[in-house]
Amino acid sequence: MEFLLETPSVGYTPAELADQTEIPRGSVGPTLKRLEEAGLVRHKKPYWAAAEDDRLGSAIASFVGVETAASSFGDDWYAENEGWEEDLPDLSAEDE
Repeated sequence: MEFLLETPSVGYTPAELADQTEIPRGSVGPTLKRLEEAGLVRHKKPYWAAAEDDRLGSAIASFVGVETAASSFGDDWYAENEGWEEDLPDLSAEDE
């Protein structure tokens, strides 16, 4: 989807998408079908392109949000410090 969003007015064959994205050819077709069912891509044999409606704007916002979160929190302190959970307070006593 990210690749299609870079050139929304251009259509690509599944083989071209596999080559450009390094996604296995066998995965491209099923993924395109799911994106089509969600209204995010359009299909005119043999080409696929990004959809041209409001759902696309929502999808773009979601992708940007995920990318922003990944870049902001990708080097999470907890992920790099084993045993961090041992320092957590025991809150079970507060429930009593």
